[in-house]
Amino acid sequence: MKKYSYLFTLIILFFSCDKGNSIVLTQKPVHQSSNIDKTGVDSRGDINISGEWFYEVNSADNELMNKIFRLKIFVKDGILSGQYCAIARNGNKIDCSDDEINNLTGEIAGGKYKVNFSSFFGGKNGEAEITILNENSINWKIVKNVEGGECYAPIKCNLIKKKQTSELDGSYILKSCENGRFRIKLIKVKQDYNFLVYDKNKIISKGLLAIYNSEMPKQIDIGRIGGIFYGDSIVIQNSANSMNQFTNFTQCDEKYLSFIRSKSND
Repeated sequence: MKKYSYLFTLIILFFSCDKGNSIVLTQKPVHQSSNIDKTGVDSRGDINISGEWFYEVNSADNELMNKIFRLKIFVKDGILSGQYCAIARNGNKIDCSDDEINNLTGEIAGGKYKVNFSSFFGGKNGEAEITILNENSINWKIVKNVEGGECYAPIKCNLIKKKQTSELDGSYILKSCENGRFRIKLIKVKQDYNFLVYDKNKIISKGLLAIYNSEMPKQIDIGRIGGIFYGDSIVIQNSANSMNQFTNFTQCDEKYLSFIRSKSND
């Protein structure tokens, strides 16, 4: 399971994040220079971009439009460091690292973070801007692409902050396949969790959820299906390769499926 952990850490990027059926906020960047000081915190004292951020698009019409981009950011004294992960082309291009290698560095300037970045495909000297939209949303924009290698980070998109909850109970909907046909429901019973997998209103699988680590993100087994719990979503590998063939949801073409936590528990 561990060898797939970085594969699950995100799914499917092309060109710009501005197209497709995004599940994230679509605010336009706003000028924040009067609010943000050199510590990287909004002058009101309620915004700091340290943490994990994600962007995701699920298109039922064109799987090549499916994309996920995640940032892990740490800010101290106005200096930014961190790592991105971007997965493209139905999982065939994984611009990520399984190690704690920072590929982002930058500092606050003119109300934005000026960021230097490299890719995990050998690209160097890329430049981007990160603008704080509000406490739950930031804007990423590449102003100079990398040199000497490939890069699968989006040109421009808004990311929302990852929820920090470690509680798994709730309903998770697969919006990218057949209009939300499939759903996973996790129910807490004392210290354990039961799972129910729905095909529309029919239960097609149920049992006891297996959890393999206490840290986030959590590695879980939903019966025979392995996945990663991020707090806001459950990502599973839907299909494998020619050496290890399997398909969990045969009706869905995507290699990776992202079940998004619903606001209701229905």
